Amino acid sequence: MTQHAVRRWIGRVGLVAGTGLVLVGCPEDAIDITEPASLPSFDFSVASSFVPPTGSFAVERLTLAEFDTTVTEAFGRATGALGFFNANNAFGYPAYGLAGLARNGSTDPRLPALADDDAAIGDFCVLGSPPFAGVGEGLWDLYCQVTNLNPNTRYTVMMVRYGLTVNGELDAATAALGETVAEPDELTVLSGTPGGAPTTECNFSVAVAVARDVNPFVLGFVDTNAGGDATIDCVPYSTAADPTWWRNFDNPLPDGVEDSIPFGPNTGADGIDLSIPSYNYLVLVEGEGTPLDPVPTGPHAMRWQVGNDIDLSGNPSINNALAPFPLPLSTAELVAAPGGAGRPDSISVIFSQLEALAGAAVYEAWLVNPETGSMVPAVGTYNRIKILAERDPITGDIIATRDSVVETVASTNSFAGGDDEDGYRHQLMISDNSLAAGDTVGFHSHLVLTVTSSPGGSTPSDARPFWFQFTDQNGTPDNFFDDLFNNTGTTSFGNFDVVESAASLIYGGDGGGRGGFRGDVLSVNLESLSRPPVGYSYVGWLVREDGTAFRLPDITGPPPDRVSLVDADVESVAGLVTPTGILEANLRVVADEAGIEFSEFRTLLLTLEAKAGAVGLGSIATHVGSVPDRVINPPDGGD
Repeated sequence: MTQHAVRRWIGRVGLVAGTGLVLVGCPEDAIDITEPASLPSFDFSVASSFVPPTGSFAVERLTLAEFDTTVTEAFGRATGALGFFNANNAFGYPAYGLAGLARNGSTDPRLPALADDDAAIGDFCVLGSPPFAGVGEGLWDLYCQVTNLNPNTRYTVMMVRYGLTVNGELDAATAALGETVAEPDELTVLSGTPGGAPTTECNFSVAVAVARDVNPFVLGFVDTNAGGDATIDCVPYSTAADPTWWRNFDNPLPDGVEDSIPFGPNTGADGIDLSIPSYNYLVLVEGEGTPLDPVPTGPHAMRWQVGNDIDLSGNPSINNALAPFPLPLSTAELVAAPGGAGRPDSISVIFSQLEALAGAAVYEAWLVNPETGSMVPAVGTYNRIKILAERDPITGDIIATRDSVVETVASTNSFAGGDDEDGYRHQLMISDNSLAAGDTVGFHSHLVLTVTSSPGGSTPSDARPFWFQFTDQNGTPDNFFDDLFNNTGTTSFGNFDVVESAASLIYGGDGGGRGGFRGDVLSVNLESLSRPPVGYSYVGWLVREDGTAFRLPDITGPPPDRVSLVDADVESVAGLVTPTGILEANLRVVADEAGIEFSEFRTLLLTLEAKAGAVGLGSIATHVGSVPDRVINPPDGGD
């Protein structure tokens, strides 16, 4: 690490000012001796800005593993008793929003067949409540722009109560899954007498009264222009003498929902009766009827499913037959639906604050499933990302950053690292397509980043400091239906257990201590340190004001034995190293032996470093202390 980089790094962790407050032990002839409080001493505490190294991850894509259409309302499309009644329409006023419900011959295969494959909604389509119509209590307004019909042609608009005959598989479920309908289902007009106003133009000039036994209910006709477009503006209403539909002019929301709205409740098999004059379809038919024969015999051009389908007996028990007739649902929608079961097939992760490794050592990514024992190399695309910083020309502070990809390696699961303080981040993008044949992201639950000096092994290294869980399989890895996904988050840092993930240990950065100077001897007594992750060790440093650093001798246990604690990550030492921590430790250096002058230094650091790391000050500062002023500026005659 360059001196400039070290200087920035010191700025990140900060300095601990002042001297020690209590007696401090200093070594002399390998024995710690208690000295007066006037001895140059300092606290050695967790770095004020210590944050364990981490990364961010994202599940980029899910793939559909299974879909069970037998689940009740498997597609999760029920809209409730008021169906599509809301203010989410072109006019922002409470009304039935119908623009997304219309289907033509290319999007609804059921019988009677729709003749027009191009018919569509224009800029708006609503059935407005009495306050929307604005012309009197009880009046509704079907206001809809339709396009791509036959030019200069008359069409009849009607509300219909249809019953559905299912032939083979339910067409709605087949369409939602994006599959081809082999045997079209059939819609049949149920009980009731055709009626309405077949010779009335739908131009907001004549209101048409609805009666309880009318089916279909013809609202009137419209004529298309030379371009095949028309504006429907029909005004159906219910009378005070026969209040079949909700009538309140002052309140845009009805109170008695189930029996007072034009469209039946879109709630599936819940036992709510759908009877006329509540309808489940709007239909546009070519031609014009007569008072004696209100429904024309021309082809059906377009229909809107506005309520759930019912069978020929009027029973609303057809599973998955909710309005509107579905277009193919996206993979994400299918996975999120009650009948859907998905699995990740693409994930990405960005690591920062990674120490550069030396020699052949690399970071290796693995996909792991502790529940099945599967462990496969997480092969994908690696990007080394340069962090470009824009600084204030006066203060030098960073005011903006942006990323620039400076290296891309395909088909790899390893890289050498490099600290983000040196200006780099490291991204891995893994997908089913990038893995070895037969491997899949979704059969695993965790991504683990290891440190190894022997890359290319068949199993992950024991040094597994980084991991994240992207799927919780709830103890049933063969059942995708109960899986829970962590779509985004941050990695953990510590020791990952590939057999029992719950036994993994997260590094805490705990502990502290006191340091003191006596003559040419520096000694720091440390207590209750978090145990290093496997593959890591604590290292002490003295740092000069210009950012250059001197590495202290290896960390040990306390005197007189001074047992080496370099391998405390994997070796237990009775009375010193526990499964989770180091109870006592010591850093000690003699200036004359090391060839240094203590007065040159300003800061003492304890860092956590990969044993396979490159030479130089590591990126993870855990504890920090300030060299006392009496050492930097000793009184006459020395200390």
